[in-house]
Order: sequence, then C-alpha cells, then structure tokens
Amino acid sequence: MRKIISILLLFVFLASFMNVSAQEKTETSGVEDVVDVEQTLDEVITLTQEEVGLTPDKFGYGLKIAIERLRLALSFSKEKRARLALQLADKRLEEAKLMARLNKLEELERTKEEHRKLVQKAKFELETLGEDEGDLDLQNEVESELEEQETKIEDLENVVLIKTKGLTEEQKSRLLELVESFRSENADIKVKVNEKKLEIKAKLKARGVNETKLEEKEAKLEANAERFANHQIDQAQKMFDLASSLIEKASSEKNVTISEKTLEVKADAEEKLNEAKTALTNKEFRKTVELARESKKLSTLTIASIRGLEKELIENKLEKIKESEELREKLREQLKERQEKIKEKLKEQSESLKEKLEELKEQRKENKEEGSSENSSSSSGY
Repeated sequence: MRKIISILLLFVFLASFMNVSAQEKTETSGVEDVVDVEQTLDEVITLTQEEVGLTPDKFGYGLKIAIERLRLALSFSKEKRARLALQLADKRLEEAKLMARLNKLEELERTKEEHRKLVQKAKFELETLGEDEGDLDLQNEVESELEEQETKIEDLENVVLIKTKGLTEEQKSRLLELVESFRSENADIKVKVNEKKLEIKAKLKARGVNETKLEEKEAKLEANAERFANHQIDQAQKMFDLASSLIEKASSEKNVTISEKTLEVKADAEEKLNEAKTALTNKEFRKTVELARESKKLSTLTIASIRGLEKELIENKLEKIKESEELREKLREQLKERQEKIKEKLKEQSESLKEKLEELKEQRKENKEEGSSENSSSSSGY
C-alpha cells in the first residue's frame, strides 16, 4: 500500500513539474513574442519618447502647444504658415502613435483635436495662395508631406490593432474612430491640394511658361517619391518578416492552431509586398507606396490575429482595405476628369483671349486708317 502511495505521489510531483516547465516555456515564448513585436514597432512605426518630445501625458504639453501657436501667429506669409502648420500636424501624428502604443485614449483624443486645427489652418492658407511657379513648388512640397502623413495615419491604426489586447470593446471602438478622424482630415486636404496643383500647372502652361522648367520640378518630385517608396518597401518587409516569425513560433507550440484565415491574410500580405516591389522596379512610386501600405496592414492583421484580435474586427479591416482600393481608383478617375475640365476651360479662355486680341488689333488698324484719312483731307484743304 505504501508502495502504491509513494508511486502516486511521485507521479503527481512529476506531473506538477512538467506543467510548471510547460508553463515557463509558454510564458518565455510569450515574452519573446512581445519583445519582437515591440522592437519592430520601434523600427517601423513609432518614435521613442525622447524623439517625440513632450506628449499630452506630460507636464508642460500645454505650454508647448501655446508656443507653437505663437510661432504660427508670427509667421507673416501664407507659405510659411501653411508649411509650419503641416510640420506641426506631423508632430501631432507622432505623438498620437506613441499615445496609442501606450493605450492612453484621452491623450490621443487631444492630439487628434490639435491635429485637426492645424490641418484646417494649412488648408485655409493653401486655398488662398496665388498661381505662379513658387506656388506650384509649395503645392508639390505639401503633396509629399501629406503622402508621408497618410502613411503615419495608417501606422497609427496598425499600432491600435496590434495593441488592442486587454482593451474593452468600447475602448477599441473609440481608438479606431479616432484613427478615422485623422484619416478624414488628411484625405480632405489632399484632394484640395491635388486640384489646386492641377489648376496651377495648367495655367502656367497656358501662360507659356517653359515646359522644361515644369519637367524639372516633376523630376525633383519623382526623386523624392522614389526615396519614400523605397523606405515604405523596407518597412513593409519588416512587418511581414515579423508576421512570418510569429506564425512559425506559434506553429511550433503544442495546442496552438493557426487558422486558415490568418494564413490567407499573411499570404495576401506577401502578394502585396511583391506587387509593391514590382511597381518600384517599374518606377510607379505612388502605386508602390499604396501597395506597401496594404502589405503592412495585412501583416499587422496577421500579427493582431495571433495576439488574439477578434475575427469580426479582422474581417471588418479586410473589407476596409478593399473599399480603400476602390476609393483610390475612384479618386484617380475624378482627378483625371478634373484635369480634363481644367484643360478644356483654359483652352476656351485662350481662344476667347485670341479673339479679343484680334478684335483689338482690327480696331487699332481701323483707327489708324481713319487717322490717316483725316490727315490727308486736312492737307488737301490747305
């Protein structure tokens, strides 16, 4: 009997030891995953507290905002105010990403409101600019800045999706609503800038501005776009590598099953990444950036799925990606139509101006002939 009890006690002890060992292995693996995720977020998405500076959760943030507003007020040209407003809006996005990463909802809301005010300020200043070559240069700068800010807004959402574990449904919903607010503000001003840029270019051409000059401006813009596209490919690759690494680790764990949907999303991320690389080779830089963003989003959803993000939310985001693709195509068509209308309008104005010049020329000729006739009559009478 004692022998049986001793064997049972030994079995219980060994079972307990095995459970503890398994638990330690799982927890260690979890810590390693968290480290991998945090490190990639550092490299790809967010800046450190030191790089961002004072944030809404720190004492003195209100003074920082007051000083920035003073700088805006003391900028005595529309161009400087527009540039500064967008630079400060970019700072708000960096703060927002850090606040999202730290799950600080109230502070994130404050950065969103400050961002909205700055974007509205920039939009107002840009709408009242002139239509010369300097204004075209500014519109090009603004377009590049907005492209970068759009990427930061997508990264903000990526942070939210990855860091939602442990949040309530209400908190998740509010965070994603805030992301949409940032996105809406950016999209609105981006459309306005594109339209204004098309108008300026068309009018400069109609005035006879040297085509070579305009081409040089476009070439400079292309060089900047290429650097940005390369950077986005690099970031998308890092996010995809992290998603692949987490799937590999999770697959090696006992009692862990990776869903077919998660594997499909990861495969889609790889496909978009490859398409982005092809677009880069073909020097389609705007398309490269868009595809790289989509790849990052899909890799993010893969990571978030492994970390326990709800299936319904993942499906919702996948649907949003499809809608974004359709919306971009729609916007391209609208801009193309807008460009054609501007060209047609300028052509009509040019033809009208030519007619008026011809009429003026004829009028002057008639006046000259009448003057000659009167002089001739006066001479004869004398």
